[in-house]
Amino acid sequence: MNPTILLIGRQPGEPHNGQGYPLGLMGEKIPMAGRIVAVADELYSLLSVRPYKQAWNFKGALEHLQQERGRHFDPGCIDVLLWHIDTILDIQKKFADEPAAPVFDVHPLRRGVA
Repeated sequence: MNPTILLIGRQPGEPHNGQGYPLGLMGEKIPMAGRIVAVADELYSLLSVRPYKQAWNFKGALEHLQQERGRHFDPGCIDVLLWHIDTILDIQKKFADEPAAPVFDVHPLRRGVA
């Protein structure tokens, strides 16, 4: 497998401030590809419907990313995202998820109930 793909797959878990996992890297020690993917992955995750959550609204997702600027995410990557927000909005609208079925509360099965 391509070493860059392996590297990118590992890096989004590295908080920019170094106070996390998996390798404890910090700031510029995190490869740029990993820093970019971390921001893109977080935005995509927040805006996407999952079986356990509804999609966030765009404003709330951006506020979250700005709050995590310098802590979890590279400040420069957040700045570039905000600089190109109109283009990102257009892309997000073009590829938006279909309206989802309601999110159900998940409860563990009770003993003896199938």
